[in-house]
Amino acid sequence: MYLCYKIGPEWKDVTEGAKDLIKKMLCKPDKRLTAEQVLKHPWMIQKVDKKDDKPLKLNYQMLRNFRNAEKLKKVALTYIASQMSEIEISELANLFHKLDKNGDGVLTFEEMQSGINLLVYCNNSFRPE
Repeated sequence: MYLCYKIGPEWKDVTEGAKDLIKKMLCKPDKRLTAEQVLKHPWMIQKVDKKDDKPLKLNYQMLRNFRNAEKLKKVALTYIASQMSEIEISELANLFHKLDKNGDGVLTFEEMQSGINLLVYCNNSFRPE
């Protein structure tokens, strides 16, 4: 699974079809459904009997925690960027683009691993004897 999430009690009344759709939307980008595929998913096109419809129980504290974590992440990134010079930011952007082999703007685990392996190889190759 691409994202970490905890299955809580609010999921017990969610249909298997809805869970299947959510799982297929919360996965690695190369396996994720397109918008067109989402709209054609069986759960999206099925007819629902309104009398079986139940209100969704949300864990608002988890939503608040997620929102707060995102805010903290933005503040931390802004602070880090404010401490860097324009040249350092440009070099970091260039490094990111070199690591992003498929140019999709997202670094996958494989792209990061490849970059680390190259760094280790280069460091071992240029070590003075």
